[in-house]
Amino acid sequence: MRRLAHSYAFSLTGALLAALTLAACAGDDAFPTTRAYPDAGTLDATADDAAVMARDAATPDGSASDAAGPDGAAPDAGALDAGPADAPARYPADALHSPLSPHVARALARIAANDPALHGDVFAKVGDSITVSTSFLQCFAGTRVVLDGRTGLSGTLAAFGAGDAAGTTPYQRTTLAAGVGWSASHVLTGAPPLVVQEVDAVAPRFAVVMYGTNDIGANNPVGYADDMANLLDTLTERGVVPIVSSFPPRDDDAAADARIPLYKAILRGLAEARQIPYVDLERVLRALPGHGLGPDNVHPNQAPTGACDFSAAGLGYGYDVRNLVTIEALDRARRALVVGESPPDAESPPRMGDGTSASPYLVDTLPFTDVRNTTYATERLRATYSGCSSTADESGAEYVYRLTLSTPRHIDAWVFDRGTVDVDVHLLDATGAVAGCVARNDSHVSLDLAAGTWTLVLDTYASGGVERAGEYLLVVL
Repeated sequence: MRRLAHSYAFSLTGALLAALTLAACAGDDAFPTTRAYPDAGTLDATADDAAVMARDAATPDGSASDAAGPDGAAPDAGALDAGPADAPARYPADALHSPLSPHVARALARIAANDPALHGDVFAKVGDSITVSTSFLQCFAGTRVVLDGRTGLSGTLAAFGAGDAAGTTPYQRTTLAAGVGWSASHVLTGAPPLVVQEVDAVAPRFAVVMYGTNDIGANNPVGYADDMANLLDTLTERGVVPIVSSFPPRDDDAAADARIPLYKAILRGLAEARQIPYVDLERVLRALPGHGLGPDNVHPNQAPTGACDFSAAGLGYGYDVRNLVTIEALDRARRALVVGESPPDAESPPRMGDGTSASPYLVDTLPFTDVRNTTYATERLRATYSGCSSTADESGAEYVYRLTLSTPRHIDAWVFDRGTVDVDVHLLDATGAVAGCVARNDSHVSLDLAAGTWTLVLDTYASGGVERAGEYLLVVL
């Protein structure tokens, strides 16, 4: 696996939606839904809420209410992991917006505390040509905005419209952190990195982040995970709350398009690990005519009536959808962090199991993502995997997962780690014994599996007697 010189932590994320299918997400009875997730928001119009409108009118500049504290600093948020009733939110693969639970709200407050002076009415734009385009968000600074009943967004639209992003509004700002042809690695270049230059220039409390359209062509998911994790950590360490978005379909390149589920799972896993907002733009665009793309089959199109037309007709176009889901995500985050509203979603129950052979974590849905740190694992039952004819020293600590299939399936399991951390992925039969190993790799195993129960072991490699333990992101497709 490609290793970077430094280490990091995976911190512990309507009508159009009805047209989507879950076939690619393996939603059969082998993967029962373990909880009913609250409605995370759709493209449908919301009812006008007089109380919300009054509150937004009282804080049009985006400053925090007295309950929230100065400029977006939430009241005492408490520990991020207070106990079983306060588990990190799980981000379902079939949601447009990730849940914003009390736990997530506290995570956002912890990020904001890294720099309380950032402006709650300013966001940064971070991305590639799809972000550079004047069709992205700039229409909110004009008069051609058709909310089609979504008046609850008016306060947030006005707040950012009054925000000062180095002499202009964040909608109109020409960002230093987006460029034509850029991948996620590009914005990390420079001294300081380009994304830091943009943060220093406009002091944003939020950043809307979308990379992947260019990255996916390189077919290097390990590098993409590294770059996106670096980018998200760079922002959060400076007090900026990233709002991470999946990217549009690639109708120009069938091979690249086929890789999107993996890249989306990486994004969702990274966002869930940090408990920051995630928006699945690709899922919504996939249901539109022509996937909401223009003639080049890469960049979104926009409605003839403008890119901020949120009528039923306008939402048949890619940029109009992106602008709506982006402002919805900004609105959700701003209300919780800056205005100090109660989070809209309930807490998640803790994930079942403890990661041991006796009580493995359950791969209860596909795609599946999970972040763990083997520094805290207590089991060291497997040192070498004889069934895979491996003599690699895997004597470090391990976490165990159970996967049950009701029908034969093709499974891809990826592990992403960084720096000096070296956690390897092993696929075993139902016994979980090393003799039952059927595949292992430093980063990726891919094979057809029969119906039945299977075991995944994420095991720590040891070098010279030293365990290379640390945090990893597991993705199973």
